[in-house]
Amino acid sequence: MTLPGSPKQFQVCCKSLSDQGTFHHLSEWSRVLKKEGFTLRIARVTILGVVCSFTLSADELLAQVGRMPIDTSSYRRTEQLGGGDFPTADELVAMHEGNYILRVHAGEITKVPVEKSRLPFDAKFHPQGGLLLHAHDALIYAKQRTVLSKSMDGGITWTSWTIDETPEGLSEQWQVLRDGTFVRVLMTIGENMTGPSKVEQSTDEGRTWKPLTEIPMDVPGGYACRYSHWRMTKLPDETLFYCVDLRDQENIGRNRFLTGNTVLTAYRSTDGGTSWQGPIKICESVAEGGFAALPSGHLLASVRFQRGLLPSDSVAVRAVSNDKRGFKNHFLLDSVDGGQTWRNLRPLTTVYGQCYGYPAAQRDGTVVVVHDTRYGPGPDASRAMISHDEGRTWEDEVYYLFFEKGMSSYTQSVVLADDTILTLGGTASDPKAKRQWTGAIGNSHLTAIRWKPVKPPR
Repeated sequence: MTLPGSPKQFQVCCKSLSDQGTFHHLSEWSRVLKKEGFTLRIARVTILGVVCSFTLSADELLAQVGRMPIDTSSYRRTEQLGGGDFPTADELVAMHEGNYILRVHAGEITKVPVEKSRLPFDAKFHPQGGLLLHAHDALIYAKQRTVLSKSMDGGITWTSWTIDETPEGLSEQWQVLRDGTFVRVLMTIGENMTGPSKVEQSTDEGRTWKPLTEIPMDVPGGYACRYSHWRMTKLPDETLFYCVDLRDQENIGRNRFLTGNTVLTAYRSTDGGTSWQGPIKICESVAEGGFAALPSGHLLASVRFQRGLLPSDSVAVRAVSNDKRGFKNHFLLDSVDGGQTWRNLRPLTTVYGQCYGYPAAQRDGTVVVVHDTRYGPGPDASRAMISHDEGRTWEDEVYYLFFEKGMSSYTQSVVLADDTILTLGGTASDPKAKRQWTGAIGNSHLTAIRWKPVKPPR
């Protein structure tokens, strides 16, 4: 198809961008125009009663259709929480080896006593790969690549044994039910991978597995590739969430499931993994993170939000990361219906590279999110942010939990019955781990910390 016009623009008129049929046609036209190298010109468009005129490329139009808005009304800058100086690398090394963590608050660095245990060394483990599985306080598991550990005293001591590693080309996510039954989901990952994920069950602590069911991985409009970076989540009522990030550079539009180049997609089980409901769209441009069940009954999701800047991004949105590369930050979302729908996308971290985080909630509404800081400012230690109102506002303080000079990486937390937080964190000692994935293999460790944040005076 050849379209006239010079310069390469094509003008259309429509009545309202809120009309689904209009979005459908614009998406289809933009696809044709994109192939021809044209820019789509939208003239006299009514948005909430205001007539406006603007120009979008086909890529930009497709990227913006159906996106969840970003709420910038309330957030805290995270460049240097707590005031004062950053702990030095030597101070953080001493912390990592000692039975305390560091708290920065009101310009002062103080030591907070904790209980720590280092899990057995796994020569094939990468610090982004640890899993924390909580059946109940007297039955907790920590999974590395080829080592599974068990604690029957709330994470104080551990016994361990070897397990088979995940075959190449597969993702493997585990969870454990209250009765000790293991559930895992296996999925082929990468480009052009389709077909269902396979759900399996183990009643002998992961030594043997039997097929349980399959999860169809079909969404309207399809996708080009898929990955599973999200740890399978278990809520207090044993509801399971298995999440995948579906990706596509082309197949985006209002009448399709994908509304961004990456869409975090959930499948939900309320019967121990026997059946699954989905797909549930959580949000576009997000992938890894976790859920926390709040005392109110709502769910809080902390997610990695990563994309370039869009022409539609307001000054306020651009100011969140204040980085010309766009976003590689940690954001929050809420669900009031048990994870079936999600809303209120908003920033948690404001530094590019503070992007992976995992939440945990205590009974009084205190929420902890432990996140990474890959590129500074300050050493790249795992840090924890604190909220005392279920994640609505965040304190001007920060805790430093894990640090080694190679990499301080992903964490996962659970809250025990006495409100002790058990956090599992991976670190690497070789500086090559900062530059390449393989630099961490054979040089990584998994550490468990039992701790509680300091409560403000009443």
